[in-house]
Amino acid sequence: MLRHPALFCSAALFLLLAIDVVAADGITATGVIVPDRRVTLSARISGRIIDIPVEAGDVVKAGQTLVTMDDTELQAELAKARASAALASVEIEHTQRVDARLQRLFKTKSVSEDALDEARYSAGAAVQQLRIAEAEVARVQARIREMRVLAPFDAVVTEKLAEMGQLAAPSENLLVIEDHSRLKFQTRIKEQDIPRIEIGQRVRVRVDALDMTTVEGVVNKIVPSGDSAHSFMVEAELTKRAGLAKLYPSMFGKAEFVTADPGGTEP
Repeated sequence: MLRHPALFCSAALFLLLAIDVVAADGITATGVIVPDRRVTLSARISGRIIDIPVEAGDVVKAGQTLVTMDDTELQAELAKARASAALASVEIEHTQRVDARLQRLFKTKSVSEDALDEARYSAGAAVQQLRIAEAEVARVQARIREMRVLAPFDAVVTEKLAEMGQLAAPSENLLVIEDHSRLKFQTRIKEQDIPRIEIGQRVRVRVDALDMTTVEGVVNKIVPSGDSAHSFMVEAELTKRAGLAKLYPSMFGKAEFVTADPGGTEP
């Protein structure tokens, strides 16, 4: 008599999901749908968030501003740096006029060579001061740009980890975005079957959540390193998704890797 039917069913389900089954017409394996790209966006410098106009599920475009942090202090630094650059430009004009005047006087023996050398030094130093000021302007402008977090590619926001008014620290995670324009199927294949898997091989993936709808794909990655269970990661890019608007990452599926029959043809 079975004393723990629930445990027996759970164990049976685990074996069904975890074990690859070699079918007569190919290799089948369970796995999940994954996005083409998944990125966690974080703050590069400290700042208070003043706008974060997206929510989980929103579709965003490449270059779109997703998070804005307060840059009031940096704007003040920028104004100061620009004023320093303007002052350096004025200093250059003044020292160049002095240098030109002393050169004329030196020709008539009216000033010493030391005075002329000092004028040339001042003119050269003024040029370097302008370069320093311009570099400071560029540095502050770069920090101001870092107060905005932009979408690196067209994506879907899958996690919102911050809110307006929050003080974001450097490297603090703010949003997670995924590229759903291309989806992939990831699974693990046992070592005895991996020799039958090749790059470019066709795959048919049945998705349980979509009433066992079949999606076609092509193997695009085989990781040549197994785990402790002697299985290898295999990834297939899903190529035919017509009408499958509800196909999302993390959905469970079972893939059949189409293999050549003994006569050298595929089923």
